[in-house]
Amino acid sequence: MLKKFIIFGAILLLLFLIPAFADYDFWGTKNTGMADCSFSLPLDASSVFFNPAVSGAFAEGVLSVGYGLPAAGFDAGNQLYLAYLRPLTWCIGYGVHGNFENLSGYRMFRLGADITKRYAIAGTLSFGGTVEWLQRSWDLSPDDPLASRGPANNFSIGAGILWQPNEKFAMGASALDILEPNLALESTEDKVPAKYALSSSYRISNYFTPEAGMLYRTRTFGEQKQFEYRIGFIGELPSKVLNWRGGYNPQNISVGLGWHTDAVFGGLDVDYSLVVPTTSELRKAGATAHYIGLTIYGNRIRKRKGNIRIQSFSLSDKPKLRKPVEVRAVLENTDKVPMKNFTVIFAYNDGSGFRMSYPSHFVDSLMPGGKIELSWRWKPKKATKYIL
Repeated sequence: MLKKFIIFGAILLLLFLIPAFADYDFWGTKNTGMADCSFSLPLDASSVFFNPAVSGAFAEGVLSVGYGLPAAGFDAGNQLYLAYLRPLTWCIGYGVHGNFENLSGYRMFRLGADITKRYAIAGTLSFGGTVEWLQRSWDLSPDDPLASRGPANNFSIGAGILWQPNEKFAMGASALDILEPNLALESTEDKVPAKYALSSSYRISNYFTPEAGMLYRTRTFGEQKQFEYRIGFIGELPSKVLNWRGGYNPQNISVGLGWHTDAVFGGLDVDYSLVVPTTSELRKAGATAHYIGLTIYGNRIRKRKGNIRIQSFSLSDKPKLRKPVEVRAVLENTDKVPMKNFTVIFAYNDGSGFRMSYPSHFVDSLMPGGKIELSWRWKPKKATKYIL
């Protein structure tokens, strides 16, 4: 089923090769909602536009498509992106991505392939690379000497690092368009700027994960700055049904909302982001940007790794008939690799078979050497021997 959606997404990409806004920057509805400040957070497949090392971060196939109006209020601009990531093994992940944008007859197409190698070093350390093909063209009048030259083409490469030492802290660095591909329509220089970024994030709670980063461009366009900082945040409900994000950089202020359900495929996200320029002149001109994104998750491919043991198991008091008692357990990951996305249940047997005690606990991640304490309230309902 997921293959059908990949084909459908590819068809969409071809159908929407129409005018969009080209600023040589980044794409992705979730990331845009954080003011393009997500170099250390794998939010969905489109995060690979920010850091190629993200292509190894997911345990399942992930397809992200999105549509944007990055120049509302100025011209008929629009944008479409598509990215698909998939793990090959625990150590290897790969992906493909594409983007097309245009404004006032200016067109830019980018198509790339990504690969990442992961290592169980100080948590998880990932190294990623990308190779891209770029094409640029202008709508020129027939009498323009350059009209017969056709579009400009070139190749680009990028690299990234993603370090996740534990379940809360992450650091990412990326270098994109390193070779500064020249896309001039004649024998002159018109290079795509190289971009070097570094950011870190820390999950304070499910509701709030801030990130701060720095970006350096070798060349600038319009209101862009050569060196700039970016700050953003993302949060979600414990049920993951609703998420929110926001961010700031010297050019824009961004906010976004997302909805998630596990009832379709391996999961489905629908996201919206709004970008407002920081300068009052642009705001008065209506230069706001709107992005809509859709992400489809496939079934888990990468096998869980990690060895979990019960370090301690205890009761808060001596069990008494029909009196609640607290059951405590401390779990430890004794392996060299993280254990992610697993459920812990407490069950008891009163001689008639095992029964679960609710609620169960879902653990997002337990890093090597990490420990977590869980507890349940249990009330013995009859006087007998129990197996816990």
